[in-house]
Amino acid sequence: MAEKRKILSIVVVATLIIQMGLFMKPTNKVSAQGSQFQVSTGVKYSETNTKINSYNQALRVMEINLQDPYTQLDLGLPSPLNSLATTSKQAIRDSKEGHQVVGAINGSFFDMSSKFPMYLLSYNNQLVNAGVISSGFDQYVNKPVAFGVTADGKALIDSYDLNLSLVHNGVTSKITSMNKIRNYDDLILYTPEYGKNTNSNKFGMEVVITNASKNKNLAFGDVVTGTVSEVKPYGEAAAIPEDGLVLSAHGTSIDILKGMQTGDQVSISLDIDAKWKNSKFMVASGPVLVSNGQVKLGIDPNSSRAKERAPRTAVAVDKTLTKVFFVTVDGRQEGYSKGMNLKEFAEYLVKMGAYQALNLDGGGSTAMVGRKYGNQQATLLNKPSDGRERAVSTTLQAISTAPIGEPKTISAQFAQKGKIAIGASVDVNVKYILDQYYNTLTVDSSKLAYSASSTIGNMNGKTFTASKAGTGNIVVKSGNATASLPITVVDKISKLSVSPATINIAKSASQQLSVKGYDASGDEVIINASSLKWNVPSSLGTITKDGKFQASSKNGSGTITATYGNLSVKIPVQIGADNVIVESFDTVDGWSVETARATASLVKASSSEPKMQGTGAAKLSYDFSNGDSGTAAAYLVPKKPITFSDKPDHIGIWTYGDGNGHWLRGLVTDGNGKEHTIDFTEEGGLDWVGWKYAKATLPSDIALPIQVKQVYVVEPSASKQGKGTLYFDKLQAVYSASYIEPIYTDVPSSYPGFKEIKYLSENNIISGYGTGDFRPGAELRRVDAAILISKALNLNTETVKNVSYKDVPKTYRFYNEIAAVSNAGIMNGKNKGTTFDPNAKLTRAEMAVILQKAFKLKGNGKVVYKDVSKSSFAYDAISALYTEKITVGYADNTYRPGEPITRAQYSYFLYRCLTK
Repeated sequence: MAEKRKILSIVVVATLIIQMGLFMKPTNKVSAQGSQFQVSTGVKYSETNTKINSYNQALRVMEINLQDPYTQLDLGLPSPLNSLATTSKQAIRDSKEGHQVVGAINGSFFDMSSKFPMYLLSYNNQLVNAGVISSGFDQYVNKPVAFGVTADGKALIDSYDLNLSLVHNGVTSKITSMNKIRNYDDLILYTPEYGKNTNSNKFGMEVVITNASKNKNLAFGDVVTGTVSEVKPYGEAAAIPEDGLVLSAHGTSIDILKGMQTGDQVSISLDIDAKWKNSKFMVASGPVLVSNGQVKLGIDPNSSRAKERAPRTAVAVDKTLTKVFFVTVDGRQEGYSKGMNLKEFAEYLVKMGAYQALNLDGGGSTAMVGRKYGNQQATLLNKPSDGRERAVSTTLQAISTAPIGEPKTISAQFAQKGKIAIGASVDVNVKYILDQYYNTLTVDSSKLAYSASSTIGNMNGKTFTASKAGTGNIVVKSGNATASLPITVVDKISKLSVSPATINIAKSASQQLSVKGYDASGDEVIINASSLKWNVPSSLGTITKDGKFQASSKNGSGTITATYGNLSVKIPVQIGADNVIVESFDTVDGWSVETARATASLVKASSSEPKMQGTGAAKLSYDFSNGDSGTAAAYLVPKKPITFSDKPDHIGIWTYGDGNGHWLRGLVTDGNGKEHTIDFTEEGGLDWVGWKYAKATLPSDIALPIQVKQVYVVEPSASKQGKGTLYFDKLQAVYSASYIEPIYTDVPSSYPGFKEIKYLSENNIISGYGTGDFRPGAELRRVDAAILISKALNLNTETVKNVSYKDVPKTYRFYNEIAAVSNAGIMNGKNKGTTFDPNAKLTRAEMAVILQKAFKLKGNGKVVYKDVSKSSFAYDAISALYTEKITVGYADNTYRPGEPITRAQYSYFLYRCLTK
């Protein structure tokens, strides 16, 4: 089930003053897009970040004026009833011409397993879901209270009295609910809208009614008659007839159905109290938070539900019942928003002006969407605690019915910020055009008129070119909408800057250079790259007039020089720099740790702990077990942004896993300030133990420069939210798609067994040491062979038959792996099976026998090696390895069966067995 809540503040519409590089000043003084704005003629939005009772809280309010002729409220309903969709998707789904969903919040509670709504829903006076009322004052919905729009078009939060009853042989009985899973002592009415079958459990009785006078879209005031056509035996679920209904009883309610016989007439009445009759919609929820302008909790204030700090969602009305507030507060995000308990939430609503307020579903369900300027559809405005929107059952929607009007407001900005140098040019980009109803209009460039005031320059289409020092304005018009953008032209610059300041680039790749100037006051001045004189050594590559550098096909280094008047800048260039280490983690002083529904610490790993390279690694210890319900995460946050001027092929980081199967992700921002989530693993993919290189690709069209804002481990599944420790090392940007990261410090890509060792490592069959090395020449022990084989064959090591080796007690660390290979008949004990000798060196002959048994290898009975006699216990096994081309022996035609096998050699053999 989904349960939590949120909050907001009141909108103040401010005058938008726009300077160069910001929005233009609209003639009708529409507020700036940001913390507050007018969504439509009757809908306002605001957000507030504040501190309440020492906790940070992020609050959002959407105010809906029902007296506005173009504003309505609506209820987003699931179809079918047990389907879910996010708040934003429901807003898009329900938008159409003349009925635009400009704002919405998540609605009431639903059962997360069955996906059915839990409480009453009605639409246009028809009962959609009867629901039930929870027992106990510690429950959210312990009284029948709903929010809705009544027949006179006003909003209402009030109690309701649903009357759903059965009459048989003159006896009236109460029906518990409709179209829901039957519970203790329930009498449930099922209609064809529920499905083809009741699917009830075997602890009850059901009666089928046919020839019903009505069995769909049941409305308040209906009286439905029908005939009993079948009385099902106890424990048998019924099919729901196309022309009828099913009554299903449990416990004490069974007595109501026992007297029914085939052919009996029954009638079913459905009604509700007068104030809700003919309402546009109703949605039941709880508890009540505010009544008559005062805090009045409809729940035990000392209950865990009331005291929990969590994301919350509420709907509120003013005293006139013509103004409605959608309210959310985010939560479970330390440093951003803690979340509120119900008393705090109610107190905030009262201060906001609520006369009546009702709690809705919250927690991970809490969501608010709104139509931002420039968008045709509503998009997410808050930050859900799970890091993403949760699919929910119902939504409350603010609707604009306004027609498409004429241009009233223009928002635009220069393509670059700053003053502009004589001879330079800059484009004016229209961001959006709004009509008088705040609808976003299509920007038709053919209907835009641009002009430059005074004599400081001229316009060519949307491009302004400066010709004389001074100040003036650029004017943009569309119909009757006008916007003016101030501009300053200068004839001198004091400083020149080129970005990127250094270039690390792959061979034959290209890089666009951008240029900025600064005046004596330090203000930015726009200059065009084509105005500079570029100089680049031919050995490095070439550069175009507008500053696009094309690197040579050979490795090299040098300098590009850019000159503007008497100013010059040198840009160091490195060609063939396949990878650039941006963080060694030799210290963690430049990093902090943040959490969501978790606790965590970040320190430098000690000298005895794992590190991949350098002198240290970042040690992240996390605990996901003690936080609130929902997605838990621990974030590594650089105190200063890590910036890439060039787009890498991927970002990589070495991670020492703890095997807990979490999700390793990152957050970057692009040159436009847009955030992008990147994945170093898939969900659940951080499942290895030991060092492994994880890499994340970036969107192909990402705008430069790129900044790394977070690297984090996250766990959405409550069943996997435990404790653990991860180590991180060598965060790097890789620029060449052909770059191969060494898997271990002592196994470079040129190593003869690199491919084989890499394969086994990536498939979690073999791993290196905490120090980042593999030690390929180290000799393998028998226990090592058992571990590798159990992983390679994916043997069941959870439930094994006991083995009775004297030297391998059940407390032995790798008892299960040894038992698994012994159970499978792959490795046997020594001394007539009494010992396993786990630390004994494994010989090449023993290795051959193990691989033959593990992979069922067959030989031709011949061995070509001069040092392998037919009497050897491993003769057939070595023959099989030779026949299957698993081994070719040594150059002197020997196999050397008595020599210990090394980790590298075993990797060769195991790889060939797995891939042959």
